[in-house]
Amino acid sequence: MEFLNDVLVKPFADMAAAPDFLLQVLWEGLVGGVLYALIALGFVLIYKSSRIFNFAQGIMVVFAALTLVGLYEKGVPALLALPLTLAVMLVLAMTIERVVLRPLVNQPDIILFMATIGITLFLIGFGELIFGGENKVMITEQLFIPTGSIVFEPFGGFVSIEEKDLTAVIGAWCSWRLFWSSSTSPRSAVPSARLATTIRRPFRSAFRFPPFG
Repeated sequence: MEFLNDVLVKPFADMAAAPDFLLQVLWEGLVGGVLYALIALGFVLIYKSSRIFNFAQGIMVVFAALTLVGLYEKGVPALLALPLTLAVMLVLAMTIERVVLRPLVNQPDIILFMATIGITLFLIGFGELIFGGENKVMITEQLFIPTGSIVFEPFGGFVSIEEKDLTAVIGAWCSWRLFWSSSTSPRSAVPSARLATTIRRPFRSAFRFPPFG
């Protein structure tokens, strides 16, 4: 009975006793869920345009962030570092398409998947070689990303919402609308040759833009 009470009764009693804490947890869960959904959206976008499950997406996000911070540390203005980082990711996507994936046209899916794992390992080492292995701090203030917090006091309690989390939620929603509308083409439009010439442009775009989601 004590176990059932701890599972079925006590949590709801705690929620009723501290509704402000419940709101804080719900908000943090929403932010975390939206960010995970944005990551999943990147996987879906790439798969829809190229029929490749890009295991390297995560490290490409990290590589884009390291490039942005690295350019700023070299003296490039933050607002100029953004388009330069986008250009770097474009070159990276074109290199991956031409050097790694184009020779694997019409190979089994598992071969393409393993190729993206190899890309991941390469980018990990390449990133540490260029940017070093120390921790970096994202240039949020230089990019005019809000870093403060909005404080509410519902039910006599305390709820804090980070402005950068709110920005992330809004950005994720806009990215979802943009990418979903651009990736809802029927499957029949994708040629049987996964990396054929007709899909090279969307393929490169798919590998370029998810790191900025």
